[in-house]
Parts: sequence; structure tokens; C-alpha cells
Amino acid sequence: MKTNKSSDVKKPNRLMKVLFTPDEQTFVKLVASMNRIPANQYMRATVIAQAKLDIQAMEGKISKLVDSI
Repeated sequence: MKTNKSSDVKKPNRLMKVLFTPDEQTFVKLVASMNRIPANQYMRATVIAQAKLDIQAMEGKISKLVDSI
């Protein structure tokens, strides 16, 4: 079994594909470079942050729905 020193770092193991228009792609790459991070890392961080906000908003709606039944 091969091991390496970076085995402690958990790497993503699923791929999600996002299709951008050329202008959107330029915009994302520009903002990522302004933050001095790769575009894929910027998109991942942005999507995860938004998903956390969305799930919090949904929890409130779900709780209200369950309470109303």
C-alpha cells in the first residue's frame, strides 16, 4: 500500500461540472485571482458557503411546515 506525506490532507473525490458563459468565466477567474486563489478553489469555497446559508434558511421553512401539520 502506497502512502505519502500529504495523505493527511483529504482531497475532494467527486466532480461537479459548471458551465459558464465566456463573460461569467472571465468574471470568476478575475475575482479568484484578486483573492490570490485558484478559480476552482474559489468556486468551491463560494458554493459551500452559499449551501450553508441555504440549508439554514430551509431548516426554518421545514420546521414551520412540520409545526403546521
